[in-house]
Parts: sequence; structure tokens; C-alpha cells
Amino acid sequence: FESVCPHTCFMKEFVLALDLGTSSVRAAVFDVRGGRVAGSLVQVAYPLGTSAEGRATLEPATLFKSAKACLEGALQHVPSG
Repeated sequence: FESVCPHTCFMKEFVLALDLGTSSVRAAVFDVRGGRVAGSLVQVAYPLGTSAEGRATLEPATLFKSAKACLEGALQHVPSG
């Protein structure tokens, strides 16, 4: 966790939320009062694969990369100190 978030007090003062959906992933940082930290909402869209039979699939590597990008982007807005 420290490699992504160098803020040692992060877990005491903020909440990092991650939403993995069918067409995108979103991440945001919230303060202890529930207010979203300005600029911390990050969303990355990805394709949903479908088949003629109606099967829907997500590519795991794409999902991982998108989630990582969102987390890193959201964490850039955590106030230090």
C-alpha cells in the first residue's frame, strides 16, 4: 500500500472508495465527515465483451490496469500532513 500511497496517516483521516462496474471503474477519496476530497473522483471506462449467446465478459488485465489508474489518480489529491 505504501508504494501507491506515501501518506502514512491516510487510513486515519480518509476513506478510499473503489467502484468496479460493468463499463467503468471509479475511485474517490472522502474525508472523515463523508465529504469528497476535491479532484479525487477518477473514472476509467473499459469495453464489455459480449457474445451472440448473451454472455458478457471483462478482461481481467484491463480491469486491473483501470482500477490501478483510478486508485493512483484519486490518491494524488490526498492532502499531505
